[in-house]
Formats: sequence, C-alpha cells, structure tokens
Amino acid sequence: MIVNKPLYKTPKRLQSMLLRMQKYEVNLKYRPGKNMELADTLSRAYLPNEKPSKAESAVEAINMLQFLPIAPNRLKDIQDETAKDNTLQNLGSSIRNGWPDCKTLVPELIVPYFEIRDELSIQNGVIFKGDRAVIPQALRKDMLTRIHSSHLGIEGCPRRARESVYWPQMNAEVKDFIQKSETCRTFDNNQGKEPLQHHEVPPRPWAKLGLDIFTFDQRNYLIVTDYFSNFFEIDALDRMTSHEIIKRLRAQFARHGIPDLCVSDNGPQFASEEFAKFAQLWEFQHVTSSPHYPQSNGKAEQAVKVAKQILKKAKHAKSDPYLALLDFRNTPTQHEGTSPPKDAPFEKEKIDNAKQKQAEYYNRSAHPLSQLSVGETVRVKTPNRPWEKGTVTEAIPERRSYKVTTEAGANYTRNRKHLRKSNELPVSRDIPCDLPCETNEAKEVASDVPKPVTDPKNTVTRSGREVKPPVKYNDYVRS
Repeated sequence: MIVNKPLYKTPKRLQSMLLRMQKYEVNLKYRPGKNMELADTLSRAYLPNEKPSKAESAVEAINMLQFLPIAPNRLKDIQDETAKDNTLQNLGSSIRNGWPDCKTLVPELIVPYFEIRDELSIQNGVIFKGDRAVIPQALRKDMLTRIHSSHLGIEGCPRRARESVYWPQMNAEVKDFIQKSETCRTFDNNQGKEPLQHHEVPPRPWAKLGLDIFTFDQRNYLIVTDYFSNFFEIDALDRMTSHEIIKRLRAQFARHGIPDLCVSDNGPQFASEEFAKFAQLWEFQHVTSSPHYPQSNGKAEQAVKVAKQILKKAKHAKSDPYLALLDFRNTPTQHEGTSPPKDAPFEKEKIDNAKQKQAEYYNRSAHPLSQLSVGETVRVKTPNRPWEKGTVTEAIPERRSYKVTTEAGANYTRNRKHLRKSNELPVSRDIPCDLPCETNEAKEVASDVPKPVTDPKNTVTRSGREVKPPVKYNDYVRS
C-alpha cells in the first residue's frame, strides 16, 4: 500500500528509497513476516560515520513547513498548541518510537490515527499527515470558522480544508458547521423535485374539478376543468371577486351538475369566507393546493395552458375563439378515445396506466424528501425571497405539506419542496449570526437583536403577510 500512494504521502524515512526505485519496474508481492527469510547482519547494518548519499540528503532537507499554505502566525499557534495538546503529544511519541503491532495496544487517545500511521510524521513541532498539518483540538473551532469564511458551501469547504489541514472526523465536522451557518441556510439553492404524486381518478365525469384564474389580452378568465375527461369551461370575469366567481360557477353547476370536490389555489377569491359558505350551501368539498406550488393542481394549470394556446391562435388567425373551443371539444381525448362532452365509458385501468407511465418518466430525475416532525427547525422558501428560518407546527401528509411559524412570527403553509431541514438551533433559542452560541459575545448579540413588532393598525392575512394601509389614511381613525 505504501508504494501505491503519492510520494508526498509516504513517510519521510521511505521517500529516499522510493525515489531510488523510480528507475526500476518493480513487481511487489506481499509476504507475511513469518515466511520472511532471515537477512544477514551485514546487509542490514551500516557504518555510523558514513555520510548519506546526495539523494538521501535532498529528501531529508525538505522542510514541509515551507510548503504549508498557512500564515506564519497561524503556524506558530499550531506549534504552540501541539506542544500543549495531550493527544498530539502521545501521537508524536508513537511516531518517534514506533506503533504497536496490534490496534488494541494503542493508547485510547490516538486510536483514530492508527489506520493512517504510515502517513504521519513530525517536523519542527508540527505533526503532518502527508503534506497536511494535524490541527490541535484547541484550534479546530477557529479553523472551522476560517475554512467557512467565504461560505463556499458543503462541498467546496471540505475540498479547501483537505488542501492543508487534518484532524479525525474533519469532513463531518466541517459539513455540520456549514449546515448550522445562518448565511448559508438563508441563501441555499432550491430543492429538487419530488416523485410525482398524482390525483386519484374520480368515479365519474364532473365529480372532481380544478379551478383557476388566468389573464389573456388584459382580461381575466375563470377556467373549470374536469379531472376525469379533461373537459374545461371558460368564463370571462367582469370583476375579480368571490361573488363574480360564484355566479359563474352556479351557472356551470346548473348545466353539468354539482361536483363532489373542487381544487383551487389559495387566491383571495377562493380563500374567502363567501366562497366557503357557497361550498357549504351547495354541498361540495373545497380544497386548496400548497401555496406557490401550482403543480399540485396540475390539471387546472394544464387546462390554462391549452386555453391560452387556443385563444392566442384564434386571435392571430382572426377567427372565432368559440369555434376553436368547439373543435377542441369534438376531438377525442388521448385516453378515453371520445370527445370530452360525451359520456365516455369508465376505463379507470387505462387512465391509471397512463398516470403510472407519466409518473415513471417524471420520477427519473426526482428524489423523495424525508418527512418533517412537529417542532423541527426548517428553512422556508418564498419566491423572490431568501430562505426564512421557522419551526414546523403541523403536518398535512395528504398534501405533502406543513404549517410553519417563522422567526418573524408569520404563519405559512408550504409544500415539502419549499421546506429544507436545518441543523440550526430552534427559533426561540437561535441568534442571527454565525458566532458560537455558547460564548458570552453571542448572548450579548442575541439580546441586542430587536424582535419584530406588528403594528396594531395593520392587518395580518391568513398566510401571515402584514398589510399596511396607505400613508394618506394616517389622518383618519378606523373603526
């Protein structure tokens, strides 16, 4: 194993031998010690007054400290702390005097170094693993801060550390330190997509509907799509209010029947108390998708896409858009084989197979995310904003969503994709800086951080957003 390593990683006492072997093609085979023939005394002994060869002198003259990418003052600290570190002193003694043959005979303090004993050496009071300095325990915390000073990330920082320093479990400690960094967690990248979780096939047409609002040519439209047949209705909206939407839905339900379930986003028109009363009066269930996660109501989003294409093409061709909608509705669908308005035979197996095939292609680049627990510290992602720190307060497993309370006191409902696990301390105990939490300096900083205060004059929405009235109303008293 020694000759398979790079030259700089081998013990210095063997480097001269390996250099001399460079001009030979050697085939080495391992032979246990019990099978080694006894070498004669003269071949092992050397004259004490004999001067080493030039090759040996060149190797022994290398000063590893000169090639170590560490500042001189920091190197002096490493030398001083190494002399005080009990573990490294025991390690240095074993390097000088030789290691035991059996791991069980090694002092407990230096057992973690036993597997790399052939890479360790000492020079000028510094212990080296190859060309990397072994850092004493007292300096490791400060070294972690220096390694992470530029916030290079969970992959870049360990690579930087492996260039010059070493201690047991260093990679794990560096990654744990990064995962607790306030700055890195705030500006994390977005998470990848999860495996597809498709909706159940409804038992009949118009039993489950997807609702959405879209804008085309400076006009708002309500689209209602059937989860069974992909048939959709479009209504132009004169006003963007719950009353207007309810009026359009009542007309559609009178024509096609009352559905069992309606799925919509969290727009104010659908989240209002008026719409909730409408759902209760007409006896259908209304559920909303996760905020900022439109694909959970993908059927409606796909219908919006198709409807916009039809309207765009009709406008460009200067044709009647209602004729284009008629042609679309008369075209047999891919899975049922009939046009949407017809009573298609119930072929649940065919639709399920199509969904499974779609999920198979989608899941090739998707990875499941672990479940979160109530009370767990997380980071919450909101579009166009950095990750906010929060605590899980409730799980909604059927929608793969969670309710979260942020550090600022806002309450959000978010899909698992928009929540990232964090190893940071809980919201109530954390401080907005990267200082070690057990230091007095960190406690002083935490006490000086002002807590967010909500103005009693302002209104807080269901999602936790604070709505401030216009400044021009400051002179009026609101009741």
